[in-house]
Formats: sequence, structure tokens, C-alpha cells
Amino acid sequence: MKYAKPARTRALSILMMGLLVLPATAPAAERELSSAVGLNEPWVKSIEVAQQGDFDKATEQINKIAAEGDLSPKASAWLHDWLAAESARMQLTAADEQKYVEWAQKWHKEGKYPRALGWAYQAMLNSTDKDAFRESPWLTSLREDAMAEAAGLREEHEWKDAHAIYYSLSLIFEDDKQIDDLRQQMLEQARVDEVYKEDTGWRDQLEGIDPKMVEDALWRIDQKYVEEADFKTMMQDGYKMLLLLADSPSLAEQFPSLSGDRGREYSARIERKLDQIGRTDSLSYREAKLLFRRALDINKETVQLPQELVVREYMDAALQGLDEFTSMIWPYDFAEFEKHTRGDFIGVGIQIRNKYNPDLKDNEILVVTPLEDTPAYRAGIQANDVITAVNGKPLLGVLVTKAVNMITGPLGTEVTLTIRRTLDSGKEVTMDVPLKREVINIQSVKSAKRLAGDEEKWDYMLDPEMHIAYIRIGSFQENTIDQLREALSQAKAQGMRGLILDLRFDPGGLLKAAVEVAELFLGKGDRIVSTRGLRSAEWPIDAERNGPYKDLPLIVLTNESSASASEIVAGALQDHKRAITLGERTFGKFSVQNLIQLMHSDAHLKLTTARYYLPSGRSLHREKGSKEWGVAPNVEVPIVPKELAKIIYMRRDAEVIGAVKTHSEDEIDEPMKPRGDDTAEDATTNGANATTQAAEAEDAEQDETDENNRPNRDPQLDTALLIMRLHLLDDQSGQIAAGTPAVPATEGVSNN
Repeated sequence: MKYAKPARTRALSILMMGLLVLPATAPAAERELSSAVGLNEPWVKSIEVAQQGDFDKATEQINKIAAEGDLSPKASAWLHDWLAAESARMQLTAADEQKYVEWAQKWHKEGKYPRALGWAYQAMLNSTDKDAFRESPWLTSLREDAMAEAAGLREEHEWKDAHAIYYSLSLIFEDDKQIDDLRQQMLEQARVDEVYKEDTGWRDQLEGIDPKMVEDALWRIDQKYVEEADFKTMMQDGYKMLLLLADSPSLAEQFPSLSGDRGREYSARIERKLDQIGRTDSLSYREAKLLFRRALDINKETVQLPQELVVREYMDAALQGLDEFTSMIWPYDFAEFEKHTRGDFIGVGIQIRNKYNPDLKDNEILVVTPLEDTPAYRAGIQANDVITAVNGKPLLGVLVTKAVNMITGPLGTEVTLTIRRTLDSGKEVTMDVPLKREVINIQSVKSAKRLAGDEEKWDYMLDPEMHIAYIRIGSFQENTIDQLREALSQAKAQGMRGLILDLRFDPGGLLKAAVEVAELFLGKGDRIVSTRGLRSAEWPIDAERNGPYKDLPLIVLTNESSASASEIVAGALQDHKRAITLGERTFGKFSVQNLIQLMHSDAHLKLTTARYYLPSGRSLHREKGSKEWGVAPNVEVPIVPKELAKIIYMRRDAEVIGAVKTHSEDEIDEPMKPRGDDTAEDATTNGANATTQAAEAEDAEQDETDENNRPNRDPQLDTALLIMRLHLLDDQSGQIAAGTPAVPATEGVSNN
């Protein structure tokens, strides 16, 4: 079956850089990289046929080459398997796109816009030409009708329903600023209305907030921000948020002054200030500080909302106008922030999540897995155990974030978990498990499977026959380098000849950890990264020594969730032609954030102070409206949502310790408790799916069945494995990336 060649290089453009001979029009650097791996040209031409989508002809040619003796049996088998898998997934993708378009058009006719847009977005993700897709007449019509529907919902203060439409539209038309502004407005309106309901405990989160923290933060921004700060936009966003507070039904219930004359005076004075700010060309730090003080005075003289509430909402909104990575970390949030950056915390060592129990009609706390060598693991807690209580306090209906706070605590203290377990016989048993809290080291270095016979350890050898190792880094923490060295040492002892380093889904972390990881694979003096800010000189960071694995054949996997520290590692290795990068373009966070303590308190400002620059001088930070950002892979292997879901589920199941697996793939359509008026989580963290629960519930009987029919396969990892296998099989070229000699086999062999 034939398919038209897509506009972008698809997964089937096998080995693109590093294996295929690129056309003369390819950039010189890319041709240099591709020529570094010399493999038989006859089958390369067969792969070029596969690039056109004609898998039958490609297979026929490979069979002919194999029969003529120009292709080894091993290479032939690998290529046949890969081509068959790629052909199957391309057919499934094309079928899904057509199906989603039909469903989108059906729901459009019925006036169910969130559903129609949801399926339209899924169709776009499965399309090979997204620009052409966005210009489809049927989608243009859907967009116009959905915008009109959302405008009506805004007038009726139906924030969640309006947000659901704008959110889906913003996913499809990601460069449309008007849609994104409306989406953000509706999101904030819904968030405020949910967060400040009377029974959500919001007052506890305001503890310790002081206006002087904001004034200190504004001064720091003026002195240290990466560029001249736009205080005008910041103050406009802060004042707009104060107007939004006046429109919140939840706050009006608790503060009746918002609905009376004082509320009208409050809004009128805020609007006058907004008009005044809008007529200025720019604002200085001192003018911004005075405007902030004036906002507090207006509140005090009119509606008298809690000052801490006004301070938090004003500054959080103001910082959104600065950049998406600068933020305030208020005293209440600082302990949680520290836990995630250190790589260790005080707890009992379990991963947990919410799961809806239809019999009890509420959410429970489910154990995903115990962590290696922790109190929970040693006490015998298992995956799929349900934690019904902590120290006797029931957890039914408790959100997972609150459960985490109940389970964690001071070092050495005890906590008792009440566990409900379903035995193989089907019988349920309940037990109390006392645990002593310890320092829990988070494992950031993992692989694809556990070691047979010792589930606490990972098996880093992906292909024992060809001695190809596979290591994935989940985040860059203080303990990452030690864990990586140990993993590499184990793989080396098994005869590692090549490595696939997986940085997909890695959100980054500590710069120091990224430098240490890159240094393992580079030579002494190689530039890793440099930083430069508005008022700071360039600060270069070079490898201080020859890395012990600087000659190891290396492929680095990336995707759009690879950010910050992971981009530094991937970019440095790519710039030095030290590795082939494969997968998808990275996130594009090439900015430096410093954590600045405010007023000698627990409040901190996470401030963007500089940009990262790769060895080539590139800064790949994603600016608003930019078309190029992040680390573009040498070999692009895009995947679609169903494949992404399979990869995530396969990873999660691999992490589970014990015979009981989570069977994650069966939980795709698992229902959650209708949140109703519980919390803001639906509107703020679960996106379009959560905000449309009510609409989806009423149409549940009419809903389409869209099972994940993809095999348990990782197309990006499979392609990387094929590249590495072919390289090691044809190792007379001696390189897998420019300047990279082959390495002979070594002799011998939400956490709590």
C-alpha cells in the first residue's frame, strides 16, 4: 500500500543522518555527520523507496539484495522487522486521522464543540501536514462556530465551559495570540473560583506572605533579570487579576463587600489605574513598586480582601507577563519545591495516585509501586494496595497531594498506613503497617526492564548479543551522576559496545548535574555550555577531563518533554558531533533560573537571569512566536498520541516492583470522580478533558470507541536500536558520529 511522502521527515526515513547518504542539498554539517557512518549503499536505496511510503517495493528490493549476498542475514532480518512495523503503524495512523475527522464533523453538526475540537486536535496530531490540515474548510467552519459559542459562555460566566473550547482551539491554532489570551483569562477565572471556595483550606496556603516580599522581588527583577524587565506589562497583568477577583462568585460568597457599593468602587478604581498604566510608554521599578502599594491601598479602603490573598494573586499574575519560568515560591510551597530539586526527601518510599472506586463512588489512594530499598518496600507494601487511612485518618475522597503531605514527615518519626489488599483468591484483607520515615533517594537513572532475580536493580543491557546498553535519565538531580556512573559501570562489565541514552520526558533539573553527565562523553576542554545575561559577562563551562566514555558509540533520544538540563546535554553532544540525536525537537528552555531568598524568609523568587548557549553559540530558547527552538534531532522520528501513551505505560509498568503489575494500558479510559465543587484541579491541571466532563457524561452513551490498538512498541527506541545494530555490525567505518571511534567489546563481561 502506498502513501504520499509527508512534508516532514517521518519515522520511516530510516537512519536519515548517520546512515543514509543525504542529497547534495543537505546542509554541510548534516552531510558530514551522515558520511561518518559508512554502510552498504544498495540497501540504502531500498530505504529511500520506503521513504516514499512504498513498503512493498522496499521489501522486494531488500530481499533481492539479500539474495545477491550484499546484505548480511542479520541486517536483512533487522530491516525487514523494522519495515514491517513501520508500515503497520503508518497504516494505523492514516486510518485514525480519517476516523477522527469524521467524528469531529459529527459532533460539530450536533453543536458539541469541546468534543468536536477534541477529535479535530487528535486528527491533526495524526496528520502528516499540519499546516494544510489547519486550512481545511471544515476546520475553518468549526473554529468560527466554536468561537461564537465560547463568547456566549463568557457572557454567562461559564468559565470552565468557555475554557474547554478556547483550550482546544489553542492546541490546534497554537500561534493565535487572541485565542491563547482568552484561554488564559478563562483558566484564571475558573481557577480563582475553585481555589477560593470556603472549604478548600486556601487560608493555610497564605501563611507567611508579606507585601515586602513583592517589593524585594521587584527590585531583584530590576537588577538581575535576563533583559530589561517590562514593568508596564507586569503591572497591567497584576491589576487585571485584581479585577478578576472582583468577578469571583466564590469570593463574593465569603466577602459580601465585593457585591455591594464597595465592590463597585473597588473595580472602578482598579480600572482607572489600568487606564493610567496603559497610557504610559513604560514603567520603572520604582513606579511599579508604587503601583503595587496603591493596589493594596485600594483593597484596604474598599472590599478588604485578606491582604495576603491580594499580594499572592497580584504578583503571580505579574510574573506571568515576564516569562513562563519566573515565579514566586511562597513560604507554604517552599518545602515541596526543595524536595523535588534535592532528589531525596523524608518519607516511606511509595508512589501513589488517585483511583476512582465505583462501589464507594469516590477516589481512593492506590499504590503504584514501592521504591527500591525503602521502608515501604521492606515492609512488603505492594503495587495495587489501597491506602485507606494514615494514622487512622481516612483517605477516601482525599486528593493525592494532600495524601502525600499526610504520609511524609520529620526524619525518624513513625506513620501507620492502613492497607487494603486483594488476594489472588479475590478475598480482601486489611492491615495496619507501621513505618519509620527515612531519607528517600529518588532513582533518576533507569532502564527498560528490571534485572532478572533482583527487582530492585535495573538491567541496562538492551541487546546482549550486540552489547548495546540502554539508560534513561528521568531528571537531573544531585544524585544523578553517581547513579549514572554505576549504571555505566554495570553495562561496561557486560561488554557494552554502544549506548542509547534516553532523555525523553526529562524536564531538566540542576545545571551541575547536566555538566557532569555531558563530561562523561566529551574530551578535556570541550565546551559544554555557557551562560550570558543582561548585566553579566559570559560564563563558559568546559569539560575538565577526558570522559571515560568519550569514544563510546552514542545515540541520544529526545522529545518535546526534554527540557533545560536535558537539552544542554543533548545539544552539547550534538554540537561536538559526539552523538546522533534521535526523536523529536526538544522543549526549548534555554534559560537560567536562580533561586533568590526574599527578606530572609521561606519566600523565594525563581528568576530568569541568563540564557544558555551551546558550544556552537546557539541559544535555543523558545520565544513567543518563534519557529525554531530547542535541539532538533539529527534523525526525526515523530510519534502519535497512542504511541506516546504506550511508551508511558510501558515505562510505568517496568518501574513496578513485585509480581502485581498496574496494567496501565487498561486505564486509558478509567473514570475519575466528577469533581463538582471540590477543587480547582479540573480546571487548572487536567485541561480540556477535565473541563468537559459534564458534557461528556451526558453524551456517554453516544461516545465513540477509540481503543489503543497500537502494539507495545517504542518506535523511537526501535529506530535507535536499528541504527546502533547496523553500525556495530558494519564497524569497519569506525564511527557513529563524526570524530567518534568505535569501542571494541570489553573483555569479560509522586513519590513518598
